[in-house]
Amino acid sequence: MIEATELANKWNIQPEFRQRRQPKVKKHFDELLSDYRLNNTQILFKINVFNVVMNRVLTQISNRFIYRSMKKINKLSDLLLPKIILSCDETSIKNKCTAIYNKYP
Repeated sequence: MIEATELANKWNIQPEFRQRRQPKVKKHFDELLSDYRLNNTQILFKINVFNVVMNRVLTQISNRFIYRSMKKINKLSDLLLPKIILSCDETSIKNKCTAIYNKYP
């Protein structure tokens, strides 16, 4: 959030948010804090925009680098599973072993 404010100042953009009028809601004695409304515009921006963008970026990075690479590694090393060894013939086992050896010498 601090970096975003510094960047806005660098681009001559005012890092201030408009204050909206909060509607008054009748409060009851058994009301929980989950009904609390935020009045600070910076916190609202952080929750509604900044955290959403960061969540999306982290999800895309994990999908792109972690899951795809794990699929490749699992496909290459599926020979280590006993079920695969028993179902393959000798030539396919040998071919898979050479593929693993060529990938990780």
